[in-house]
Parts: sequence; structure tokens; C-alpha cells
Amino acid sequence: MNIIIKKFKIRKIMDEVCCEQARPHNEALTGGAKTPYKPSKKELLKQWDINIKFVDYGCIIGVGCKKFAFSNIETAMKELNDYVFNPAEAVEKWEELTK
Repeated sequence: MNIIIKKFKIRKIMDEVCCEQARPHNEALTGGAKTPYKPSKKELLKQWDINIKFVDYGCIIGVGCKKFAFSNIETAMKELNDYVFNPAEAVEKWEELTK
């Protein structure tokens, strides 16, 4: 019982850390004015693990703590490629879908 509770607590903490998107501010470059930090493409791609699970009808793509189900593998691969080539735009799109 104790092990299960510890695993649950660890998983909950991991989910919270994964889903929180702390955006640091770059005050040094703006003379103290706070502007949103924009991570590079490489930083965004390194931020979350990507998992693909193929099922009977399509696949499930997991990015960080979020999962997206696709009934068509071609559509899933197109969306994944969109994410790889422009992660900032894809993240905005996916966050909009999960609100």
C-alpha cells in the first residue's frame, strides 16, 4: 500500500512539473523590463518526451504529459512532423485543443 501511494505521489509531481510551463524572463537584455522568454526550436523539442503507440485504428502520440489519439496514422505523422518542424506553433495549437 505504501509503495502504491509513493508511486502515485511521484506520478502526480511529475504530471504537475510536466504540465507547468514556467516561462522565465530575460531582464538582462531588456534593461529590467520583463518580456516573455521564447525558447529556441531545439529547446522546445528537448522539453518533452515523445511516445507513439500504434493501436488497431490509428495511434496515440504522447508529448510530455499529454496524449493525442488519431484514427489515421497518416494524419498523426503529419501532425508530428508539424511539431518537429515548428514546435512553438504546434504547442500553441495543441494547448488550444486541450483547454
